[in-house]
Amino acid sequence: MDVLTLIVPVVMLITAFVYPFFGMKSYNCTHVCPFGSIQEFVARCVSYKLKMKPTTVKRLDMFRQVPWAILMLCLWTGVWFDWIEY
Repeated sequence: MDVLTLIVPVVMLITAFVYPFFGMKSYNCTHVCPFGSIQEFVARCVSYKLKMKPTTVKRLDMFRQVPWAILMLCLWTGVWFDWIEY
């Protein structure tokens, strides 16, 4: 095994599992994950926040949960199992 190749996964595991024990709960999302880092950067660039109605928030949450549930159901039943490769 190449030691240099293992450094990145070990560092990611440390930040994901050890840092929360020291009070850094969202360190992985805001500093390691590229999507979280971009969200953090954009949040600092924009000085205002969008205000949405509670019904809009519920609809957007459903829009996120329903496709995830359908994909998980397809995975568990074995139907359309190839999507996981993407």
